[in-house]
Amino acid sequence: MENNTRRKVVPIIIPPTYPYPLPPPQEDFTPPITPYSLSSPSGTSQDLTTLLNAIPSLPPPSADVPTAPSIIQQRQFLLGEGAWSKVYAIRSHNIAVKTPSAPASREVIEKEAKILHYLATALPDLKIARFRGFDVASSSLFMELVSMGTLESFVERKARDLAVEKEEGGNAVANMRRPVVGMGQWLFLAERLAGVFSQLKEVGVVHGDVKWSNILLREFRPVNGNLEDAAWASCRTKLYEPVVVDFSSGHFHHDGGELPEAVNAVTTSFCAPELLESFISRPSTSSSQVTPPVTPTSSSRASAAAVTAPHPLPTFQSDLYSVALCLLAAAIGSEVYRNAGKFVGIYVRQGNPIGWVRGDERGLRIGRGCVVLDVLKDCFGKVAEERVDVGVVGRKAAGWREGWLGGGQDNPRWGC
Repeated sequence: MENNTRRKVVPIIIPPTYPYPLPPPQEDFTPPITPYSLSSPSGTSQDLTTLLNAIPSLPPPSADVPTAPSIIQQRQFLLGEGAWSKVYAIRSHNIAVKTPSAPASREVIEKEAKILHYLATALPDLKIARFRGFDVASSSLFMELVSMGTLESFVERKARDLAVEKEEGGNAVANMRRPVVGMGQWLFLAERLAGVFSQLKEVGVVHGDVKWSNILLREFRPVNGNLEDAAWASCRTKLYEPVVVDFSSGHFHHDGGELPEAVNAVTTSFCAPELLESFISRPSTSSSQVTPPVTPTSSSRASAAAVTAPHPLPTFQSDLYSVALCLLAAAIGSEVYRNAGKFVGIYVRQGNPIGWVRGDERGLRIGRGCVVLDVLKDCFGKVAEERVDVGVVGRKAAGWREGWLGGGQDNPRWGC
């Protein structure tokens, strides 16, 4: 007899965001003060430990900058807080200070300081929050203050403006077929972010937690003699350039493999599928434990939990995937998986954010043949090795920029 008994289907729920504590330090290292090199003078690959063998001390902030926690850590100066730290502003010196939120956070902040110190020397013109010193007594990281706001808040504000314009009878159809932030601003973001992450790859630094709340914006001011800046200066709309922050999940990478350092946080809605899959499939050990979240992350609005089990490391390919998700969000006006609810992890692991977006009205902004789709289409997929290099994204964006600036910035063809 046929058994018609129905079985109850239990959904799999994947928590969106987890920070991890660092493992016990195996060595005390500071990035070299000379540009990073993966090869010896003879061209052969070197061991990364050898390259980091010379250990200069992290410089303190300028003598005129206050370092006492009683002065810095006041509520009215608080800019934001995350799983590991709080960030305060010293506006009189144009400085942001990242302080540990718990004793366990000190190593995380110091590691980030070492990465930023290295990048400040290796890539002086890189569009990141510049390193301004490290206070050993309080384990506080001093950085350049970029105070305009995040890409997240900028995109959401633009989306609200378009919604108001639509209610007032604006050209709704035309607006629905272009990036929410505008075509010029979107191409500018794509070209500049691709440039930043191409440079990070050249010097062997993986960011590890790319999301739109870790991208700040400031007003674009062209640099004399820079051909790319000169081209963008002809844009008729005001532009804002991206500044990448929060390297607390960053690590050094080289061809022989990565140093065994823990990623400090992953954000599911901006996570590459292989990174999330590796975390979920990590080996179960007797030391594995999940503790209550330290603090919620502002971007994902999700919980965070400390885990001591083995876990994966981000790569250049996972950074690219996350950058592309940020650019896709800037085009459609919201987080890609905003309506996925508690099942967001399942859809992230499918590796097809473009297909997901096309399931609702936001898909109009990435129709076939449009600029956004052409730039981003090869950045996704479940297999990391099949994605394009981040430099390809920059070259595609630059090609469209030339056509857009030279072919009429108001031409309807720049929609989809």
